[in-house]
Amino acid sequence: MQKKEAIIVAGVLLFLLASVFAVFYLSNKPSSSQVEKTLKLQEDKLTYFYGVTCPHCREVNEFLEKEKIKEKLSFNKLEVYYNRDNAALMQQAAEKCGLDTNTIGVPFVYNRGKCYIGTPEVKKIFSEEVKKLGFKGN
Repeated sequence: MQKKEAIIVAGVLLFLLASVFAVFYLSNKPSSSQVEKTLKLQEDKLTYFYGVTCPHCREVNEFLEKEKIKEKLSFNKLEVYYNRDNAALMQQAAEKCGLDTNTIGVPFVYNRGKCYIGTPEVKKIFSEEVKKLGFKGN
């Protein structure tokens, strides 16, 4: 009898633990309509997606700092390795560009409906956007 009760208690505890995990996971996942709405609100603003530990992103970040891009250009900078919402937003941007979301990576820029991936492309788009604003240099 004690063995049967122990199994029932263990089952109930396992069910409760699984329920708490499911509620936490689902409540932190953005709905596709939330992601879409955010992207639509930012269509006119360059969005730079990066990863904290990404060496290529580190190179882009150093470029942004050296060229003082933040002082010249308003843009969104979103970390995707540790932020699920930002990662979902990057996937949504990639889908808008017709890219396979399984093959995208950072550094990644979404700008006016176009996507740019990799250090050279990302640096180039930042330089071009700064030039459009009348700043000289790179």
